[in-house]
Amino acid sequence: MRVAGPGFQDSIDSDLDFKSISIQIWRFVSGGGLFLVEVCCWWIQLEMDRSWLVADRRSSEYKFGVEDFLKFALRNARDPKQINCLCMLCGNDDSYSVRVVKDHLFVNGIDPSYVIWSEHGEATLVSDSDSDHGMDTDSDESVQGNMEIEMNSDIELDFGKDQEPPDECNEFQWLVEEVSRPLYPGCKSHTKFNALLRLQNLKAKHHMSDVTYSDWVELIGDFLPEGNEIPDTYSDAKKSLLSKLGMDYEKIHACPNDCILYRGKQAEAVVCPTCGASWWKVEKNKKIIEDVPAKVLWYFPPIPRFKKMFQSSEISKSLTWHATDRKKDGLMRHPVDAASWKLVDEKWPSFGVDPRNLRLALSTDGFNPFSGQNSKYSCWPVILVIYNLPPWLIMKRKHMMLTLLISGPKQPGNNIDVYLQPLIDDLKRLWEGRVEKEVPKYKFGRKNGPPAYKGAEDESRPCWKKKSIFFELEYWKFLPVRHCLDVMHIEKNVFESLIGTLLNIPGKTKDGVKTRLNLVEMGIRLGLKPNLEGSKKERLPLASWNLTLAEKKSMCGSFFGMKVLEDYSSNISSLVSMDDLKLSNYKSHDCHTIMQQLLGIAIRGVLEKPVRIAVIRLCIFFNDICNKTIDVSRLPKIQNDIAETLCELEKYFPPSFFTIMVHLTLHLVREVELCGPVCYRWVYPFERYMKVCKGYVRNRARPEGCMAENYIVEEAVEFLAELLLEDKTAGILYARDTMDRPASGVHVVSVYDNLFDQAHLCVLQNTYEFRSYFDEHLEFLKQEFPRFRKDQKWLTDKQNKTFADWVKRKVADQMSE
Repeated sequence: MRVAGPGFQDSIDSDLDFKSISIQIWRFVSGGGLFLVEVCCWWIQLEMDRSWLVADRRSSEYKFGVEDFLKFALRNARDPKQINCLCMLCGNDDSYSVRVVKDHLFVNGIDPSYVIWSEHGEATLVSDSDSDHGMDTDSDESVQGNMEIEMNSDIELDFGKDQEPPDECNEFQWLVEEVSRPLYPGCKSHTKFNALLRLQNLKAKHHMSDVTYSDWVELIGDFLPEGNEIPDTYSDAKKSLLSKLGMDYEKIHACPNDCILYRGKQAEAVVCPTCGASWWKVEKNKKIIEDVPAKVLWYFPPIPRFKKMFQSSEISKSLTWHATDRKKDGLMRHPVDAASWKLVDEKWPSFGVDPRNLRLALSTDGFNPFSGQNSKYSCWPVILVIYNLPPWLIMKRKHMMLTLLISGPKQPGNNIDVYLQPLIDDLKRLWEGRVEKEVPKYKFGRKNGPPAYKGAEDESRPCWKKKSIFFELEYWKFLPVRHCLDVMHIEKNVFESLIGTLLNIPGKTKDGVKTRLNLVEMGIRLGLKPNLEGSKKERLPLASWNLTLAEKKSMCGSFFGMKVLEDYSSNISSLVSMDDLKLSNYKSHDCHTIMQQLLGIAIRGVLEKPVRIAVIRLCIFFNDICNKTIDVSRLPKIQNDIAETLCELEKYFPPSFFTIMVHLTLHLVREVELCGPVCYRWVYPFERYMKVCKGYVRNRARPEGCMAENYIVEEAVEFLAELLLEDKTAGILYARDTMDRPASGVHVVSVYDNLFDQAHLCVLQNTYEFRSYFDEHLEFLKQEFPRFRKDQKWLTDKQNKTFADWVKRKVADQMSE
């Protein structure tokens, strides 16, 4: 997607000492001309927590502190290959690589008095006389003015008599005032803005309810001196934080039958011109409730949110990662390596030449916001993701942009284009171009069927029942893949068909009397003809895909005994029923794990060898296409392998096994080649995001309103926390500290004395590097005690007792030489 217009001309330089906000302001100059000034407002970076400087070097606190320091130093280094070493021995006099500096900090320690990292890019507060930067107002070109802002400084922006300052300028002035306002009279260490931001961040991270938050801030206000700026309720706090940030949404009323949106030409309509339904809500007794709309679309405009992204130095740098920092070794790691990305660059060279131009992907799905309490309600969020970002950020919650929220209780179905109109209009504004030609419209549907085909005379007639609204975008018709297949659901459905057929699970198996009768009707595998007069167990002859009772027990026993690492998958044994010999209650990720890693192990001792090999080849195929790094040269071979695998499965499985989901596996390799790795297109991250939206619901009567309000609050907290805080936010997940942590179910035992010596000896005996030392020590014992040189038991006992001390002295002597 091309980004054009104010706020997107220049990204922020990421190698700056201060956090910055970029705001573009239209101003009149003395000559009467209008030009654009981009004001970079420099916020003094808040002091980071540096208590780790005096922490134990073996602690996690010290480790994480060193990691944060090295990231900071590398980000601000002039030469990324080496930075100044601040250990106790080097004292910032010598420069080494980051790896060497890290080793020095753990071995030699760090100077605790070095609290201002001036040698590593951290700037100090500059006086007024040093911070003035002149702005050339006589130029007709767009210029950039840089200025540094201190606490309690007064900044005024001058505009002409007949011109009002734009909203972005008002936002800038508001931020300056709020950041400098103390938390209470006389407070010099905290501001109202900083306190509210940290509180809102905690609320978003820990899913705190509005009532709990209100009670919390009221309690904190009671603890602070009189005249403090802490608001009394959550509503007041939200208004204080979000009133000027532009993080807002639009409520657009819609026809309850999904015909139109009451916007544009229909903004003043009272009833739907298509179906005649009332704008307002109608109760069961047909009473109209005015001022209560029948249906609402919640629209979150993406353009202001794109501007906020480019106002962040870190995000603006990440948005060009695909052009500056990615590896170019022929492997596919990112959508930029796919054919579709390259096609757009070739089709529109002016668009592809600027790496800041955004490439967007859209996903939507329905979910029940009431956690299963009302299965009939369906709410549909429309989510945008930005492919410009690095692989580790694309699918993170922070960068998944909610643009539309279609209220329930019914799903929009084919009428979803009605609700996509505002988003499409904004996307057309961002793209410099026009739709070349309109395709003729036909009234297709149940009542108006398509006109009869007239052969060669009617070749230009479209063969679809509906023209998608996305064709209004100029580039849409040129994309080789307009709608991606969801690998997650394909893999899940294939797994259910496969495991249900192998274990003969009722309701999931593709085998049965009808299947066998179909084989007879087709004239194939006549030996599998069902015996309708026999007992239930003898009705179906044993086929190549059937497991015997012993084989079912063996396969289910394998699953039941499997133990995997923490966070690898759910507890596999809990999915297995040894009484019924079946798998149940599994989630999509369980199907993913079992299909790719565990099924091939479980079927090793069952099935005939050709059948087993065909199933394992299917598992390997899903494992290959789901890799995060793909060798493009292997894609033709993977395509041939899946075609051969399906042919092999046709030999041994019934025709009913080959549903549309099994057929779609043939098209997955083509999508990988055109669109990039699967992990940036499947539904796992979007379903996790819907779970987040479901957690926003506090009022069952207004679920969409709860989601909208909580979303904009979290969005504002993410934006401001990155600029003004060093806190962890809810949008980017941080890896948990799993060091020195045993696997689940392990009982930790502390060993001492003889037991410790035995464990130490066991480790040494199983270490390859010490084998030569054991032989040398044995020869030493034979020379030292010649009476026992032939007594093997005595020599072994003596070596076990003395080897650890002997090798310690031996190695120390070798190192001193």
